[in-house]
Amino acid sequence: MPDFFKGSALEMLKTEQKLTSRIGKLPDTWSFSKHGYRSEIPDTSQIIFGSAEYMKDGLIPLAEWLGRSRWSDRMLEILDDLPRVVRVVKEVKRDWLGRSAVVEVNGDLLQVLSRMYWFTGKKSIWNGQQKLRIIT
Repeated sequence: MPDFFKGSALEMLKTEQKLTSRIGKLPDTWSFSKHGYRSEIPDTSQIIFGSAEYMKDGLIPLAEWLGRSRWSDRMLEILDDLPRVVRVVKEVKRDWLGRSAVVEVNGDLLQVLSRMYWFTGKKSIWNGQQKLRIIT
């Protein structure tokens, strides 16, 4: 593993986990200017959308490049906590995306679940697709 991921990047990940974990390990948008979450009340729709995007666009590339690491562990803990807030993604409140946000979240989760299944070999990951009842 490159030294950057043992030092600065690892500290960033720890800070991200400490500041953004809002519902269990699920991240929410943090506002540095407010020194708190962007929204005072947790919006599970936005937390689901952000978690799916973070895993697909941010954590999958790192997990595939670095192998087993704190970043793959972060993705697995987010996946483990998603069923706490959603079983079927039917609505994502993002006016400018309309219905396509639901398709995007479900597509993100399909990519994450299938890749993490092959990454870990854990049947529980594969069963996550049934647990979350992914629909596209």
